[in-house]
Amino acid sequence: MAARILPIAATLTVLLLGAAQAQPAGDASPDVVVRAERDIGFFTGDLIRADVILTVPAGATLDRASLPVPGPVAYWLDLRDITVVRHGRTITLHLIYQNFYVALDARRMQMPGFPVGLLIGGTAQAVDVPPWTIGVSPLREVAPPVQEDPKAYLQPDRPAGYLDTGRWWTVTGGLAVAALLALLPLAYHRAWGPFRRRPARDFAAAVRHLRRLGARGETETGYLEALLILHRALDGAAGRRVLADDMPAFLNRRPVFTPARAGLEAFFQASRQAFFGSAPAKARQVLPFKDLQVLGRSLAAAERGRP
Repeated sequence: MAARILPIAATLTVLLLGAAQAQPAGDASPDVVVRAERDIGFFTGDLIRADVILTVPAGATLDRASLPVPGPVAYWLDLRDITVVRHGRTITLHLIYQNFYVALDARRMQMPGFPVGLLIGGTAQAVDVPPWTIGVSPLREVAPPVQEDPKAYLQPDRPAGYLDTGRWWTVTGGLAVAALLALLPLAYHRAWGPFRRRPARDFAAAVRHLRRLGARGETETGYLEALLILHRALDGAAGRRVLADDMPAFLNRRPVFTPARAGLEAFFQASRQAFFGSAPAKARQVLPFKDLQVLGRSLAAAERGRP
């Protein structure tokens, strides 16, 4: 009988052990650690930074709706910001508080804890973040030594620092001079200011005259004057009188004006109609005043681009 019972008992033991090993092991409970940057030396208005590190079971998620909302926590404490960072099974809550406690002496203050919700396998579970303490300090002595003069309790105002601006004025002056010197080549190139009357910019001067004529309104007299202005500019650019038959030779000597050949041909045709044909109206049809201004600007632009 005993020989039969022993094999049966051994078999039952093996089956029970196998069943126990086959059952899934329960996940470990969440672990909570609070780490503060320091725990003493906080004054009124200081920011208090702390990290709450949660080690959660695999697959657990944080219920963000359960997190504390930034704002007043106690009469002396505000939560300024909370940030959540997760790495694997570790969830870190970065907390920033602000201390408003006006301490009369050095003492310990308790930072309040709070619950955090986790979702583990579809089941909600609350995890309590424990409170921790910080040390606050007063800004001044409670009972300073007695002074005969009440003014002795106050420190004199710190004088404002003196900034020597002489060097900066020198630098500013040097930069201003450098800017003016850099502007001179541009003014020379564009025929501005004292350089506007130099012979090398005949068409630039002609464009300014045409602009003034256009401001007075388009008249027959003004149109004839505009033709003469461009004639004088061509003569100045060539260094001699330029007629219609001289235009090919002029362009050979001044190839920079070659792109304006068609406009120059229309200009000489209109000039011939106006002065030799006594027909200013026909001349204005061949080359209207606006086209005359466009021709002047193109010649002035070519004039600026020549070496």
